[in-house]
Amino acid sequence: MFSVKGDTDLDPFLGLGTTTRIAAQNERNSVGYEIDGSLTPLIESNLGDLGKDVKITISNREPFST
Repeated sequence: MFSVKGDTDLDPFLGLGTTTRIAAQNERNSVGYEIDGSLTPLIESNLGDLGKDVKITISNREPFST
């Protein structure tokens, strides 16, 4: 809503990737983070039909512990 074509949106709580999907459809870049690995298939499904314009990088990391 408050960006222009070519801007990059940061979504620290990716969820299902809806913000990233809308950003791509409106010619914005988007970077999202999600710590719940169980959402990976849903995110890929939600973003998958955007085609070659979307690069999905998924990395696993160990939870922080004290």
